[in-house]
Amino acid sequence: MPSAQMTQSFSFPGYTFNDQAAAVTITGTVVKECTIPANSVLNTGVITAGVVTLDAAHTIVNSTTTTLVTAYWLETGVPKRRYNNTAVKDGVSVTLSNGAGDTLPTDGAAITLCQQVAHEINFDGDNALVVAVLYRNPSDTGALGICVLEDTGLAVIEAVDLIHETANNGVRKGSNVWNISAGDTNVFAGERITKANVSHDSLTAGTCYVLVGQ
Repeated sequence: MPSAQMTQSFSFPGYTFNDQAAAVTITGTVVKECTIPANSVLNTGVITAGVVTLDAAHTIVNSTTTTLVTAYWLETGVPKRRYNNTAVKDGVSVTLSNGAGDTLPTDGAAITLCQQVAHEINFDGDNALVVAVLYRNPSDTGALGICVLEDTGLAVIEAVDLIHETANNGVRKGSNVWNISAGDTNVFAGERITKANVSHDSLTAGTCYVLVGQ
């Protein structure tokens, strides 16, 4: 039978330590590769009272309940994200409302907007033994992203911050990899996940991987 396993290691001059959790035997898999297209450099601007001023040729369109926008910015060097924003554009001005996640930055901050892309997915959280939500972008190892997993009623069940797999905390136990079989909290319990809304701040295309072992 197939299996999944998360391993961690630490090396020091003369010493090596390995933490290898027991492999999880699975009988079925759900695999979804969610392509995230390149964002436009013209989608970065300055925010004032919830309104972001962009270049005249920006690519943000007015949002609906299924097509929303994520905002990305740095706050004293720390990456921030606010997802599921409704965006209403009026020329170069894009007004953000609703949304969840980090509080929008103060006036004058640089902020990047990215249209979220919806991908259909289907797994029952009660059957999940291991779940991983990972991000890969060969051309941009510093990119930031988010994967918003929703149920049949479009309620947000889990919003997973995405960091490139090779970055510090790119693979995080209990945050984007859940070994439920080994005792990690099943944040998907009682839910059927049917949609992944993904975005990133990168100017090159990337991929979000949703991997479920049952």
